[in-house]
Amino acid sequence: MFFIKNIITIHFPGLLVDPVKSALNIIERKIYRNNLKNRELGKKAPQNSHTERVTIAERQGTSEHANFEEKPTLPKTDSSGCSGINNLLEKICGKNMKKETTTQMKARKFAKLHIEKTPFILANAWDAASARVFEKKGFSAIGTTSAGIAASRGYHDGQNIPLAEMLACVKEIISAVDVPVSVDIEAGFGKTTDEIIDTIKNVASLGAVGINIEDSTQNGLIDLSTQAKKIQEIRKAFPSHLWINARIDVFYLGQLGKEEALKETIRRTRAYVDAGADSIFVFAINDKESIATLAREIKAPMNVLAGPKMPSIQELRELGVARVSLGSGPIRATLGLLEEISTELLSSGTYGSLTKNAVSYPALQTLFK
Repeated sequence: MFFIKNIITIHFPGLLVDPVKSALNIIERKIYRNNLKNRELGKKAPQNSHTERVTIAERQGTSEHANFEEKPTLPKTDSSGCSGINNLLEKICGKNMKKETTTQMKARKFAKLHIEKTPFILANAWDAASARVFEKKGFSAIGTTSAGIAASRGYHDGQNIPLAEMLACVKEIISAVDVPVSVDIEAGFGKTTDEIIDTIKNVASLGAVGINIEDSTQNGLIDLSTQAKKIQEIRKAFPSHLWINARIDVFYLGQLGKEEALKETIRRTRAYVDAGADSIFVFAINDKESIATLAREIKAPMNVLAGPKMPSIQELRELGVARVSLGSGPIRATLGLLEEISTELLSSGTYGSLTKNAVSYPALQTLFK
């Protein structure tokens, strides 16, 4: 059970009334105490999912010992406190549920992907064709790659592409697929929080269900309090239907030693989650020890970037990771294939690389049917 408040808001927009809040607080408080008790006894806490770490009390910045108004009568629960919750929610919200839009349904699906037992892979597309290929091969969600979109349009990564061009590409990607799409907005394409929120409004209007926002620019790390306040304002502007994936670039910038980098990353994760982030993307980390440490400390789903030194998906599951992004990997691999094709043709005049794994022309024609 994880981020119940957020998931329910996605399920039932505008219906998180006081009885629901109270019920969810009670349920999550019970889970939290049960997990603490198990840890004290040296037992492994019940793992309904690898993201079972956050209580509503913690999310709202209140103490675990805070007083809770326990008005609703709760159904019986198992050791994880999860059975009967659906019935409770149906009783509280049932007849008042509003019909979901397509985007809302996608947002709910995207949120649920973060609480699966196995980390889900976010395939990062740079155009409509790459997005369709990923969808046809079975990926449950797609993210955009800022580096890939920029390169495909003739720009360096790092918000050098005009916002209008980036949005045009995002529109093409979202229009090409039925799965949920999350958009990499880099640092937000804005000098002020209001400008960044305008960027997100534009992205959301296209049908995106999530964003990836990073805490560094060409000038280095953004001040922690500034970034946390920015996330808080974004959450306030988008209380539901928008998954905020907060990227932390401490390891990526490489300005601190390993231990100091871990401490600073943990410090930032806590601030960002408290501000309203739904998940944390620790960029450029790949050793098991550090991943395990952060997975224990981060009270939200953890996102990592696939790479040659990254542990396997199965290993990441055991470490507690929720999401694995491919980033600019696919477009770089594609460009690598183009280089291989070019080298073979110009050096030997043969067509092996060109034809070996190429999709057929008929298959290409059916890509968008």
